[in-house]
Amino acid sequence: WDERDRTTLVALAGVAGDVLRSAEVIARLRTITNSQTEGVIALDLDACITFANPAAVSMLKATNAQALLGAPLREKLTLRHRRRTLDFDTMVAQRVSAQDADAIIGPSDGDTLDIAYSMTPLHAEGVHVGAVLVMRNVTERRAFQDELTRRALHDELTGLPNRRLLIERLDHALSRSRTTGVHHGLLFLDLDRFKLVNDSYGHVVGDKLLMQVAARLVAGLAPSDSVARVSGDEFIILIEDAADVDAVTLAAERVLNVLQEPFDVDGHHIFSSASIGVGLTRDGQERDDILAMIDAAAYAAKAAGRNCFCVSTDASVHESRARLDLEVSLRTGLDEDQLELHYQPIVESDGGEMVGAEALIRWRSPERGVLWPGQFVPMAEETGLIIPMGRWVLEQSCRTAQRWNVQHPERKALSVSVNLSALQFSQHRLTETVARILKNTGLPAQQLCLEITETVLMTETVATLATLESLHSLGVRVAIDDFGTGYSSLSYLKRFPIDVVKLDRTFIEGLVTDPVDAEIAGAVVRLSSALGMTTVAEGVETDAQRRMLVQLNCPLMQGYLTARPLTESDFEIFWNNNIEARRAAVDNSNVTDIQRHRTNRQQTS
Repeated sequence: WDERDRTTLVALAGVAGDVLRSAEVIARLRTITNSQTEGVIALDLDACITFANPAAVSMLKATNAQALLGAPLREKLTLRHRRRTLDFDTMVAQRVSAQDADAIIGPSDGDTLDIAYSMTPLHAEGVHVGAVLVMRNVTERRAFQDELTRRALHDELTGLPNRRLLIERLDHALSRSRTTGVHHGLLFLDLDRFKLVNDSYGHVVGDKLLMQVAARLVAGLAPSDSVARVSGDEFIILIEDAADVDAVTLAAERVLNVLQEPFDVDGHHIFSSASIGVGLTRDGQERDDILAMIDAAAYAAKAAGRNCFCVSTDASVHESRARLDLEVSLRTGLDEDQLELHYQPIVESDGGEMVGAEALIRWRSPERGVLWPGQFVPMAEETGLIIPMGRWVLEQSCRTAQRWNVQHPERKALSVSVNLSALQFSQHRLTETVARILKNTGLPAQQLCLEITETVLMTETVATLATLESLHSLGVRVAIDDFGTGYSSLSYLKRFPIDVVKLDRTFIEGLVTDPVDAEIAGAVVRLSSALGMTTVAEGVETDAQRRMLVQLNCPLMQGYLTARPLTESDFEIFWNNNIEARRAAVDNSNVTDIQRHRTNRQQTS
């Protein structure tokens, strides 16, 4: 209100009869307040109502303003602030001032209305004459705020508490533990192969599956347990006042059981399981340490084969932190060019002429030394770092092979083989990436061979076939790596456009001593040859193995018998020596032929 309005309200609060009877003042006041949604009530020094606008009449559920005038406000209005009923008589007498305070109209056992109220003492010519109470209905605003709070603390998809609310409850539980000594159990659930559901049926089905999983978890646990969805396919269950770790493992078993039955989602019968980390709080343990323990235990459960639980230990936490340190170091290694490529020669089994090389990554870490692929590639696949790493390997391999072409135009061009992980192969723009790298490096497509595992051929066969055909359209060759170690099926060789089959070293190890291995190797070589494919034997370490491969008509091989993976400079030295050795062998063969010819002539004479 402006100063003129305030003067009118002050005048209204005065109990002098000539002021109250002033039609001009009353008219002015009604003009000010009748159109307002706020309830306005003027009080005298006895906290009796001297004026009420229509909004106030409605809030107090009176028939009209006349029914309120002169009545003590306490008889017409119950206003509670934080469960305490306001004493209007005292507030007026003590000249209490309030601004936008929260309160509730109505009795604790009846209908209520959320309001915000302001109370202002009024003075006339310096004398305290009463107060003005202004009330605003904030029920909708309060409901909106409550909804915002609910959304901030709950998962929108499942309606479960989110990570923030879970942490609040866990902090409260740990606070109780410090005073009572009780312990609490936690379960960390990571749904198994959930990405496969999303990839196979789409995210809509995946979301509906998550909703059904959430409903089963809630139904299968005690009402006092808190179930929270903390990320895409991860849930945490807080079991307060757990007696011991056995009680928590029993809860984990119940969770595994409730997930056993298939889920019916839009007509699809989907089986879902979980890898569960089990933990029990300990005295003095911090919240973040507890969460790290159950996270590490869930990872261990997944590594143990999924659909099981593992109890957290200090060792599992140490392993988890070591993996995290490894990931951080690997990211640094990618950024600071700590990766390098070694090349293992691929040669003809009969004669030893080099025809290509397989590019194999190494990580030369300043802190860890030289690491082999098995020490960091699984981490790269898990974190997605395999995508930029694989792109780097592909580009460096092609660049190096093209440099060899330019430096040695007189030599037979070498092919370069590069391994692709399943994650790399599933990238929608794989063919575009390969084409761009070939264009940028200048390497002819026919000199590049991309190696994939049998696992890649098992999933999404339509998409797999399309990718293989698009790579073939570029002129790039494709090899099945480690053939025979996974879910081997000879039908893959006929079904997909494959150029090279790399026979796994497990068959080569028993090639000379185990007739079964020899028969399997021979069958693969014959079938590959019949389909127009080339076989490369991996892991050849002895000359006896090499001779057996020659007998089986396996054309190519690689392994320690020929050379270990070599640095780029050492590979070039090996290549030079290989050519010299081949040249010397040809010269020796020619000399032998001449000597044999002379001997024959002398004998004839």
